[in-house]
Amino acid sequence: MTSENSIPSPETILFDFDGTLVNTTPLILRSYQATWETCFGFTFADDVYIDTFGTHLRSSLGTLIDLGASTGRHAPPLDREEAIDSLIAQYREFNLAWHDELIEPFPGIDLLLGLIRQRGRQMGIVSSKMRAGVERGLRRFDLG
Repeated sequence: MTSENSIPSPETILFDFDGTLVNTTPLILRSYQATWETCFGFTFADDVYIDTFGTHLRSSLGTLIDLGASTGRHAPPLDREEAIDSLIAQYREFNLAWHDELIEPFPGIDLLLGLIRQRGRQMGIVSSKMRAGVERGLRRFDLG
């Protein structure tokens, strides 16, 4: 048995934002659904969107464009990169409009962060989310 004091403690602890500090799954799913409904007139099942979680938005949207085209749900875009740019703009418009209403911190995360801070550890966030979105979420729940 090892005592707590003999286990090396990290000086800095890094957290992901989406899905670790804050539950953003409802917002992300609604953003995808609204984007696909607006741009293509249909939505995929939630598990299709969830399979893209953890990858950069541009890559996720490209994967979904390819899936829709390969399954005959929509025609392949003439310019894939231009189509992705358009989808990103639509996604972010919805995501920003509903951000504060559809996210919530995980229960006890504020206490955990407080304990880490009390122990003198530094903390940071790594995320593929845009910095402004992370900062907005941190301010919303006073997690900064």
